Order: sequence, then structure tokens, then C-alpha cells
Amino acid sequence: MILTILYDVLLFLPLIFQIFFGNKSIKGNLRLKFWQISVISLIGQIVVAVVGSYLMRLIVMQSKFHDGFLAIIGSIMFNIILGVIVLLVILKQTNTQNNRQ
Repeated sequence: MILTILYDVLLFLPLIFQIFFGNKSIKGNLRLKFWQISVISLIGQIVVAVVGSYLMRLIVMQSKFHDGFLAIIGSIMFNIILGVIVLLVILKQTNTQNNRQ
């Protein structure tokens, strides 16, 4: 139960980080530059994908789920989709940043 909640929260952290701190960086409220926020977000997405796959493996092992391999493949695909969404948010924020200048 706790692993499932941790997995769900962990998945969306890089996206929320990029949206929140990317907007603050564009407005000039942070010392970090926008590209630094974007790199941190992308590295975070990779780390979350690896840790999330490990957590999904632990969840599958605890539940004695017979088709656990399919759940792991599903989590990997969901991580890829979230990675694409993070990239789209970065592109949108870059466009917004260029329009402000």
C-alpha cells in the first residue's frame, strides 16, 4: 500500500517541478536559469523512471501477481509518456520565455 502511494507520488514530481520552478525562472524569481531547471527536471525524470521501475517490481513481488511483467512494461511506457509531457512543457515554457524577450 505504501509503495503504491510512493510510486504514484514519485511519478509526477519532475513534471510538477518543471511547471512550478520553470515558470518562476522565466519570471526571474530564481537564481537558477531556465536551462538549469530543465536539465534538473530531465535528469529527475530519468531517475524517477529507474526508481519507479524498481518500486513496481517490489509491488508486483509483494502482491504475488502472476502477470507482473506486464505491469512493469506498463509502468515503463507510462514513464516514457510522462517524459514526453515534460519535454512538451519545456518547449512551451521556452516559447513563452522567447516571447517575453
